[in-house]
Amino acid sequence: MRTHRPFDFDGRQLLGSARVIHGDLVDDQEPQFSTLLSDRWRTESFGEFGALVNFAYQRRAWRENQKSTGNPVARTNIIPGQTVIVPNGTSETTSLGNRERTAGNLALQWRPSGNLELYAEGNYAQFKTIQDSYQINVTPSSTFAAGNPRLFPGTNDLQSISWTNAPISILSFARDTVDRTQQAAVGGS
Repeated sequence: MRTHRPFDFDGRQLLGSARVIHGDLVDDQEPQFSTLLSDRWRTESFGEFGALVNFAYQRRAWRENQKSTGNPVARTNIIPGQTVIVPNGTSETTSLGNRERTAGNLALQWRPSGNLELYAEGNYAQFKTIQDSYQINVTPSSTFAAGNPRLFPGTNDLQSISWTNAPISILSFARDTVDRTQQAAVGGS
């Protein structure tokens, strides 16, 4: 991937964007904006120079709902005379959080003559996530409502059942992460 450099533009450039992103599930909105400033100039003695600075900021509120089933387990006490494949549990998780991304880029170019061009550039990005999750786990019990196990047609896989006295556990956790990327490059042609 190649990002913009000052000589990509004919002259001075000042660009910007701003918007607000609304997350339907979390029912929240957060800002995003970016700006780019680039210029180039020619000198009589040292050739042509260019500089570009870019900055971006994004914040995003989010929510994620997950429904999961456990590993398949063969059981012989669901339907008499049959081995039925049953998930070893189920869980429902709701995760809420914010993501924040800050990034910057600096690119310098120098063309001392028509057949030589040099550049130096650096990039920095930080991605911060704050997450809170709440989970309910249900483990199948040995008892269930009589007569209600149903299999998917033509299989021995359980489609539905009403468990009785099923063990339930509740779990909550917070996870905060920060990822940083830094890059620097020099080159020429």
